[in-house]
Amino acid sequence: MIRFPPRRILVPADTTEPSLAALRAGRDLARRFRSSLSAVYVESLPPSLLGFSVEEGADAAGEIARQFREFRAWREARLRREAAGLPAGRFRVRTARGRPERMAAALARGRAADLIVMGTHGRRGLSRFAAGSVAEEVVSRARVPVLIVRPFRGPFRVRRVLCPVNLTRYSDEALRAAQLVARSCRARLSALLVRSAADDEGLALARLRARLDAVLGRPAALRVRASVRVGEARREILAQSASYDLVVLSAHRKSFLGDLILGTTAERVLRFCAVPVMTVPAPAKAKTGVTLY
Repeated sequence: MIRFPPRRILVPADTTEPSLAALRAGRDLARRFRSSLSAVYVESLPPSLLGFSVEEGADAAGEIARQFREFRAWREARLRREAAGLPAGRFRVRTARGRPERMAAALARGRAADLIVMGTHGRRGLSRFAAGSVAEEVVSRARVPVLIVRPFRGPFRVRRVLCPVNLTRYSDEALRAAQLVARSCRARLSALLVRSAADDEGLALARLRARLDAVLGRPAALRVRASVRVGEARREILAQSASYDLVVLSAHRKSFLGDLILGTTAERVLRFCAVPVMTVPAPAKAKTGVTLY
């Protein structure tokens, strides 16, 4: 079950600007909802000492260990500055060791938080193919909602929420989550259905309204602005998102082959949307095996 407002917020954090933006967004949400916030840094293992002689090994290992301690202290101080304003008991810097994409995905499979907040570089083309997107990897495996943000200025605020729907059961979960977010943030919620040119507009709007009634209940559904657009789903979602502070959608995935060739609507929106996106997963029981300290 999705919990919003979240009691526990987790930010896989480093000291890059996209990551610090995610930490600031997590901080602002934690302030508003009195949540706990954990910044998790994934630390790569120290380099091999196989290239050193026996005499050099001890000195080299000691120097590497010293540099790691200094960098860890600097990193923690940097992250704490970004979380300034939270009581000490509600903010914690934690560390996991391993490859960032694997550890972040392992964290996402667990339930160490009610919400994961991540920054993204928005990599595209060959650079994305070569390096991969840690954010998309987390979204694909997460058991809790994932909020993806790009670098921003000012406080993180949500006044207008857009929820694209396609009248399926998995998009119903995103609609419920969007309602929780809008209610908690006192924001206006809009539901968007993208239809083909062959579909009748009036019938499509009636179906959307009926779905809102069924999923949210009649009183809540009446407070949702429903709209229908014609075209390709991802293009229309991106076009409409410019007028909103947050897009909430399902992270439902296609088969591996279909995903590899075409991608899903959610992944396309994640890559190109200029406003924050919150993805909502289907329930699962997997747990994390990552050790934090």
